[in-house]
Amino acid sequence: MTGETTGSQRFLAATFAVLLLSTAATATVSASTTAGPATLEYRSIVIFRTDDVQPWYRADALDAVNGVFAAEDVPVTHAVIPTIDGKPVTASGDFCSRLRAMQAENSNIEWALHGYDHGAKTAFYGRSEFGGLPADRQREMVAEGHRTLTDCVGPTKTFVPQFNTHDHNTTRALRESGYTVVSANRWFDRTYYGEGEPFVADGVVHVPSSEPFVANWTTNRLRDPAALHASFESAYDDGELYVQMLHYPTFSDERKVEQLRSFVQFVKAHDGVKFTTLGEFAQAYRSGRLLKTSDGWLYREQGHGAFPRPLVASESSWWVRDLRANGLRGEAADADELEPTESDDE
Repeated sequence: MTGETTGSQRFLAATFAVLLLSTAATATVSASTTAGPATLEYRSIVIFRTDDVQPWYRADALDAVNGVFAAEDVPVTHAVIPTIDGKPVTASGDFCSRLRAMQAENSNIEWALHGYDHGAKTAFYGRSEFGGLPADRQREMVAEGHRTLTDCVGPTKTFVPQFNTHDHNTTRALRESGYTVVSANRWFDRTYYGEGEPFVADGVVHVPSSEPFVANWTTNRLRDPAALHASFESAYDDGELYVQMLHYPTFSDERKVEQLRSFVQFVKAHDGVKFTTLGEFAQAYRSGRLLKTSDGWLYREQGHGAFPRPLVASESSWWVRDLRANGLRGEAADADELEPTESDDE
C-alpha cells in the first residue's frame, strides 16, 4: 500500500545498505593501495650492482661508471673488496677518501661488502671464496672484512659474495655481523636454495642478480644492447624485480661507458620503474612495506607502515611464503623477528 513499508521491504533495504557499505569499504582498501602519497605502484623494481670495487685498478673506469649513475640520478650498490694482496683497503693511500668523496657527490650510492679478498678458496659450486669453508673461518672473514669496510666508508648491511657463491654458514656469519641482505645470482640461488626470486634464509634477505652485463669474461666484451634490452623488458612485462650486475673494470673506454649510459636511459624511459639499492629493497621487504602483486609492486616509503596481510594478491606469492616461513604477519618487523630457516660471475 502506498506510503507504508512492509517488513520485507525494510529487510531488503537494510541488506542493500550493508552491500553498499561493504562495496565502499572494499573500494577504499583497493584505492588506498594505489593512490595517495603513502603508497606507490610500480611495474618493476630495478637495482644496479657494481662488483669488484678496489684500489689501484682502473680508477678512471670506476669514476666513469659512478658518473653515469650520478648524472642519471639512479641509485647504485657498489660492492667493495676489503682486502687486496693481503692488505686491508684502508692501507691503500687515498682510496677510502676517494670513495667518501664519491658518495658526497652522489648520495644514491650504497656500499656493500664484496667478499674478503677475491680469492677462490674452494670448488664449492664451481669455485667459492666462502662456500665449503669451516664456519669459524667464515665468521672471521666476514667480521674482518666488515671492520675494514666500516673504517673505510662506514657500516653496511649488504653483502655480495665473490663468484656469486656461498653457503648456509656464510649467511649465518653475515647475520651475526649485522648483515640483512646477500646478493648472489639466480642460477646459484635456484640451484642451492631452490629459489629464484627474493627470499629469506638464515635470517638474511637474498636478492639475486638477474643478468650480467658482460658477454665474454676473457675479452670483457659486453652483451649486445638488444639482448640487454630484451632481458629487462621481459622482467618489466612480467612485473618482476630486475637486478643488473656490473663490473666497473670492464667499462674501459668511452664506447662502453656510453653503452651503460644508454641502457640506464632505456630503463628510465619505461613508466612505473622504481630504482633502489639492494639495502633499500631488503629493508622494505623485511618491514612489509613492499608488496608483490600479480602485475607489479606496491611500495610504501619508510615511516608509512606495512601493508595489511589481506592485501596480499596471491597466497602463493613468494612474499607470503616468506612471511609465513619467518613468522612475520605483514606488519613492520625488526631484524630479530626473522628467525633462521633451513632451507657466471668472474
